[in-house]
Amino acid sequence: VKRGHARVDRIYGSKFSVTDVDIIAQLKNKVADFVIPQAKYAKGILSAKGKYDMNDYSSDIEFSASDIDSDEVATNFFKLPDLVEGSAYATLHL
Repeated sequence: VKRGHARVDRIYGSKFSVTDVDIIAQLKNKVADFVIPQAKYAKGILSAKGKYDMNDYSSDIEFSASDIDSDEVATNFFKLPDLVEGSAYATLHL
């Protein structure tokens, strides 16, 4: 597959759940470029764009989160319910 589009209802782990995930990707020379335009996470939006190089197993990914429920994240990740309030915005580069 050189170009593709996948839709995943839910990606989850013990501390997070991301829903309505669309992944748009293309593959060339064993390098996958992809975009996740808008997935739902903690009542907000999570997006990502980047690449994964299968030649040397490296990645370059930028994540962006907007209007994330801070209490939900603090509860799920740190077991600190009702101690944090407000919306969070963040970017992360891996």
